[in-house]
Amino acid sequence: MKRLGSALLSTVLLSSVVAGAGSAAAADNIKVVINGVTQSYTQQPVLNHNATLVPFRAIFESLGAQVSYDEANHKITATKGPDTLEFQMNSTTAYKNGQSIALSIPAKTINGSTYVPLRFVGESLGAKVNWDGAASTVKIETEQTTQTASAGQGSLNPLETAVTSTYATYETNTEPLAYKDAVALAVSNSNSIKSQEATLKAQNNSLEDAADDIDFIPPRNGTNDAANSAFNNYSQQQINYSISQKKLETEKDGAGLQVKNKYNAIIDAIEKKRIADLNVADAEWKLRIAQTKRDNQMASDYDVTQAQNTLAQQKAAQEVAAKALDDAYRSLNAIIGYKADQKYEVLDIPKFEVFKDDVEAHVGRVQADSPTVWMAERGIEQAELDINYFNFVGSTDNAYENKEINVDLKKISSADAKKQLEDAVRQTYNQIKELETQYTQLQASMTSAQSALDMTKKRFELGMSTEYEVFQAELQLESLKQQMTTIVTNLDNAKTAYEKPWLVAGQQG
Repeated sequence: MKRLGSALLSTVLLSSVVAGAGSAAAADNIKVVINGVTQSYTQQPVLNHNATLVPFRAIFESLGAQVSYDEANHKITATKGPDTLEFQMNSTTAYKNGQSIALSIPAKTINGSTYVPLRFVGESLGAKVNWDGAASTVKIETEQTTQTASAGQGSLNPLETAVTSTYATYETNTEPLAYKDAVALAVSNSNSIKSQEATLKAQNNSLEDAADDIDFIPPRNGTNDAANSAFNNYSQQQINYSISQKKLETEKDGAGLQVKNKYNAIIDAIEKKRIADLNVADAEWKLRIAQTKRDNQMASDYDVTQAQNTLAQQKAAQEVAAKALDDAYRSLNAIIGYKADQKYEVLDIPKFEVFKDDVEAHVGRVQADSPTVWMAERGIEQAELDINYFNFVGSTDNAYENKEINVDLKKISSADAKKQLEDAVRQTYNQIKELETQYTQLQASMTSAQSALDMTKKRFELGMSTEYEVFQAELQLESLKQQMTTIVTNLDNAKTAYEKPWLVAGQQG
């Protein structure tokens, strides 16, 4: 009996007073879409006397406003840019920059959250609001595409629940960007590629000039020194031209790998920022709980101080995550020619797939396809040409022997390049398999977390758990999703490195 009494008391303290529940009916099937993005809120819109009421804090913070609560005067204030909005609970009048706005239905507290009429959203912040009755969807559009801002700014009122979104928390100011388009931009913006294209053109000119100097093709070790020299020069220029072609191809492939890593870094940073926002909301909620318990002599000032410190730490982590996201965008923007502050939705999110391949066969393919090995073999050809058309006139025996030594060195270099590629393929394959194992382990944890969330929601519906306990279960699930995203992006990068390991070596060099 004591246990049940304690549970009921905690429910009262954490969820606060349920006001207006008799006249407001929950409508779980009502969706909220802001600038084309479906939102996910802890508190859902409700129907009240044929009018749609929406959670005030959730909607306004999603639109970029900061919300605070004056407990002494029961006044709520929201600010966004130059606009300030104020109103009191159970009042049919709100004020925007001092000008009154009539509410068709007074603001209500339902399950601990403040609800306002849907039309009030558009009238207060200038957003375009539409109600799609057939789809049971609230559609809100603003002048700028804004996704969820960090939740829970302002004072911590225990009567208002922390409302969070599981969507990415960043603003976009540029059209969405696909991976292939980012690669095309990087290639067109690369000075290194432009330089290699110019080198290729110069090599072509040299090849044409060398061809003009050839009167006939001399036999190997022939006695016509002029013919030998001309043909050797032409053959060398042919190889140099082919090498320039291969270098240009490698530069373009390298740009693709560079974009892949930076593109995926944005995806990973978005997820980490999202979790940082949720952790701040969690810390704010814990602080409200600590304050409420202290006010009811169930906790001490020390507990509140500890909760405040935790909140400060989570906000600091949130700032770090926000900076990391900005840096990820700047890093990609620098190579695709965008302005540093441009933000955009990345469209190509990698998916998890079990990787299967014959490593032994792939080692052979990589060694055959590698520009590094190919150029090393061309180096051998060039060194052998120097021997085949060696000009003995005026040369010493040592000079000829040095040419032979050079051939041996080129062969050693080629063998070393093949060995390095083989090692890189095997190491990358092992890395891929290790990441897959980690992903499988997280999948098992996800299954458990999802079951725990489902159970907590059922208990909440029966009044046996609090809304905060539901939020904690959701946070656990979302944290696992973020970890899985990091693994999937790392896998995507590793698979690219596996296919063309010479590109990774080129970037490291």
